[in-house]
Amino acid sequence: MDKEFCLEVATNAAKQMAQEREDIISVFVCGSMTKNPPPAYADVDLRVVIAAEETEASYYEIKQGVPLEWMFVPKRRFDTREDLLSAAFLASELVNGIIIHDPTNWLQQVKDDIRLIYGHPSYRIARSQRLLNSAKQLYGQIQKLFEAEEHVPLWDVRCVIFWTGETPSLLLNEIPNHRRLMIDLKEVGARLDAPELYPLGMETLGANRVEVPEIESFLTDALDTITYVNSVSDRPHFHLSLEKCEYWEHGIQQMLADEDDLEVLWPLLTLVSAIQPTLAHIESAESSGYYLRCLYFLDRLGFLSRDDFKQKLIRLAGWMETVDLLIARQRLSSA
Repeated sequence: MDKEFCLEVATNAAKQMAQEREDIISVFVCGSMTKNPPPAYADVDLRVVIAAEETEASYYEIKQGVPLEWMFVPKRRFDTREDLLSAAFLASELVNGIIIHDPTNWLQQVKDDIRLIYGHPSYRIARSQRLLNSAKQLYGQIQKLFEAEEHVPLWDVRCVIFWTGETPSLLLNEIPNHRRLMIDLKEVGARLDAPELYPLGMETLGANRVEVPEIESFLTDALDTITYVNSVSDRPHFHLSLEKCEYWEHGIQQMLADEDDLEVLWPLLTLVSAIQPTLAHIESAESSGYYLRCLYFLDRLGFLSRDDFKQKLIRLAGWMETVDLLIARQRLSSA
């Protein structure tokens, strides 16, 4: 996508939003659109700083053909420099971001202030540890539910995998690419002299169970199911908007064209784990067929069988332990 045009559309949309809402303080763009050049089919990730104490729901829209993803951040998260610098993503997003609305120049001053010390090893390590600790905490909740034989939200499992895989990138002062998480993990592992990170991630995902010919059918199943969900549901998941799914589909097709076949299972897991709970609330004969297709995909990755899932939790714990040791090694070398 044309970066200049996308930023122009985003800037106009941000200023219009600020005219309609008095609580908006600043807006900046982060993520893939800040790269030169941005990847094909990139959407525009926007962070809206608001005066409210709590955040509000994210949403996705298309303006002039440009996909805009709005996320809201309370101003209080910027108030303490130490907290901001150790936040898992916010400091990275701001330092590497493009400010498009900042009438008082407040956000630019914050950015200039933290950019001077952002790359210090202590903050890189703090950001990484904070994200991994979040993964560990959620993992503990999942483990308790599993042991009590209660329902385990698949989206939570996906988050633990995601955060564990993202943590090493933060050690390099990089913002992970959501869609290319497993591909980028291979390069990150090599740069950190920890090549085991990639196979641990792929094994935890369950990619070693799936044959390449199945993947195209999984993509078809996911897209068909999302189309159905959007046609009958009044509360689709954020990741199931038609615009967002088009973005994901283009990205997945590009990965398949690049022969990143097994790595495609990661973005597919994101889509399917967003579909599953929505389908569970739709009662019709047709929805049961889609639900079975979702379950088949999840079963092939090892998320349904209790024995398979137990082994997945063991692998995931080992992966987190490896990342923890990597952080400790970085801490020791920077002392």
